[in-house]
Amino acid sequence: MTSDAFMQFIADHDLYSFDGLIEITLADGNSHRAVWITTLPELKPAVDGSFAGLPEVECFYLFDKKEYLTVHIEKIESVKCVQEGYLK
Repeated sequence: MTSDAFMQFIADHDLYSFDGLIEITLADGNSHRAVWITTLPELKPAVDGSFAGLPEVECFYLFDKKEYLTVHIEKIESVKCVQEGYLK
């Protein structure tokens, strides 16, 4: 998945309050019901001190595993909104 496609998904479902139940499918075929928490920049600076345009990392809480997952955006195959406002 691209960063633009993922951010469009967040905008389309107004998930900025971090309260929407989503289903994420990873490139390895695993699917999880989760809540998206935030986007993290890749924190490996280049020699010049910038972040070198490396892929962003998305942070989720996985309800089925009761743990957090940080995953590079390109390792996300697809996302689906199950319920907006799930944690309200």
